[in-house]
Amino acid sequence: MGKEKMRSQSYLKYRWFFTSSGKLVIGGKNAEQNELLVKEITKSGIDYIVMHTTNPGSPFTFLVDEGENVTEEDLMEQAVFTGCFSQEWKKQKKTTSIDIFHSKQITKNKGMKSGTFGVLGKANRRAVELKLGLEVQEEKLRAVPRPREALLWITPGEETRNKAAKEIKKILKEKNLDFTVEEIERAMPAGGIKIIA
Repeated sequence: MGKEKMRSQSYLKYRWFFTSSGKLVIGGKNAEQNELLVKEITKSGIDYIVMHTTNPGSPFTFLVDEGENVTEEDLMEQAVFTGCFSQEWKKQKKTTSIDIFHSKQITKNKGMKSGTFGVLGKANRRAVELKLGLEVQEEKLRAVPRPREALLWITPGEETRNKAAKEIKKILKEKNLDFTVEEIERAMPAGGIKIIA
């Protein structure tokens, strides 16, 4: 999968966001999508930056717009996104650890279940805080790290995602933004939510 193809609308079927500097990050929504995405990426022959939580239960995320202009901020935002859309959010962790490697390091052995891969060689590691801001990107509501202008912030919490989405809908309505409860739920990680308006 080349960058141009990914830059077409195909990324919309995955988890995605644009970093503060405008770089596209994509990740699988589940094990099946991780499997499909990793296979497509590795077939491309392009060596992308990849992240996954140190513990199981995370999307494999890819920084699609690579090159010399990748910043520390881009990497941090990708790491936070990876952590927030993992099982760690459901467990209401405040922080988690992220492994950072390259797509050419990914390996798949027979017997590995769908969405599971190995990493050859060394991965770098960093700790991240689980916190996202809601922002409109490509006319869709996204929960992203370090948004330019956060509509509100969310962290792991006790409130159900549906109840939080209904509260967020009211907050957004006051800002003249009209998203359905379903659109808001789709933007957020699975698990409990705490709203920081």
